[in-house]
Amino acid sequence: MRPATHGLRLAHGVKWRAFTDGVVVHVAETCETHLLPPHCVALFDTSGAGAKSDGVRDADPGERPDTASPGLRELPDDTLQALVDLKIFDRVN
Repeated sequence: MRPATHGLRLAHGVKWRAFTDGVVVHVAETCETHLLPPHCVALFDTSGAGAKSDGVRDADPGERPDTASPGLRELPDDTLQALVDLKIFDRVN
């Protein structure tokens, strides 16, 4: 497994909503909203139940993306780092 896929969790205060054409993510810390491509929904749906587009979802503290999910495995390391830089995800040890 790539080193960048280890130790990621959704940042505190992140809210997201999945749509068929992408994922809208609001980062409370920076007051920024980002639109991510649809394949990124796997990063946010850690429940395994499938992302729902009928409401906004807060990240649970300590929630981590599934490192085995195809969406995460397909993302390049620099993309994962960009998500950390945007404060959507935090690195944890």
